[in-house]
Amino acid sequence: MMVDARKGALSDGLDRRVILSDLPEPVAGPPLTLAGPPVPPAQRIYFYPSDEWEEFIKEWVQGLDEDYFQVKRLGGPGDQGIDVAAFKSELGLEGPWDCFQGKHYARELRPADAWTEMLKVFLHVDAGDYVLPDAYLFLAPKGCGGTLNRLLSAPAKLRDAFLAALDSGGSPMKDVEDDVLGRVRDRAKATDFSMFRSVELHEALETHARTKFHLGRFGTPALSRSTIDEPPEELGTHETNYVAELRKVYSQGCEDDLSDSEPFPVAGDPQVRSDTPTAAR
Repeated sequence: MMVDARKGALSDGLDRRVILSDLPEPVAGPPLTLAGPPVPPAQRIYFYPSDEWEEFIKEWVQGLDEDYFQVKRLGGPGDQGIDVAAFKSELGLEGPWDCFQGKHYARELRPADAWTEMLKVFLHVDAGDYVLPDAYLFLAPKGCGGTLNRLLSAPAKLRDAFLAALDSGGSPMKDVEDDVLGRVRDRAKATDFSMFRSVELHEALETHARTKFHLGRFGTPALSRSTIDEPPEELGTHETNYVAELRKVYSQGCEDDLSDSEPFPVAGDPQVRSDTPTAAR
């Protein structure tokens, strides 16, 4: 078979030349970045979805100074106005209990937000779904606005404002039948509204920090290394008994008497056997 050097092909007509092509440019990796300061827990909470906020509340409840029989997360469709319930006995919702309502809004809570949730409680108590809780606490990352905060700090005024909202006939009261609304009004009028309170975010985080969940949820700053002091030149009085006992141990492998009046052998001393450990001051 003959090769045509000028054409780089064999005499059989097949082209055997090597075709060279440019390699594609390498794809650049992600830019190198340095880690910034850690995101504080309060900032992380702002980005929680509603269900994660309810889970946080459930964890937080277990850090309270209360001996609850059981804590349950009941939030979701048809939750009857309960996000997290803390039972004080085996009777659950039919016995003493506390209610915790989470509101993860992009704004502060307003009185109208509270009226809606408080109405749910009284409606379900009227329907026999559960007994009135001992305490009802609002938890919101943005907290309560000034008006609602002042009302929650004055139970009598809070009750009067809620009764006025019932009488206004506005939403959501307009969807409640008159006879039911009348019973709700009577019950609310006889209720101590100090049961309704709010929890500030910094308070919730302080309590959550006492739970076993805090480290896994938020992590912890790296611990700094402690400073190691130089060994002292002189023995302390609290070390004399230890040194005396140490001399007794060394005396078992040394021909000389290692009493307190004799200098302590050091490494390299021919009086100390090579297989006997030495002590350094």
